Amino acid sequence: MFEGLGDSMRRLTELMKEKADAAIGWRVDERKLLKVKKGDTFTEVFDVEVMYEPTFGFTPKRQAATVRFTIDLDTPDGQLVLDSVGEGGVTLFEGDKLFGVEKGWKGGKCSARDNILDIWLHD
Repeated sequence: MFEGLGDSMRRLTELMKEKADAAIGWRVDERKLLKVKKGDTFTEVFDVEVMYEPTFGFTPKRQAATVRFTIDLDTPDGQLVLDSVGEGGVTLFEGDKLFGVEKGWKGGKCSARDNILDIWLHD
């Protein structure tokens, strides 16, 4: 009787997330596996969403990037990400390669549910 209920609930959750994202203008252009560096410490890899937008005005960049991390505040990695945002700039790595500029990612908006936090970082 309850076969497939878990799949249905997951799909419903995805649809609700998509609707909420659309309401705030968020779309996923790509997904990346990134880690955060603070001092000499790296987090484990996070599966993050990336959105690109064209830039206007006098800037050498043609597009600006925004990444959305979903972190669990009950984990050391989640706390490290939150601490990095609070210190004024986050350093991201894709594998062993710097992604963006060191301490170049700044905190934007965030949303919370239970101990899970979505944080948007802008380059």
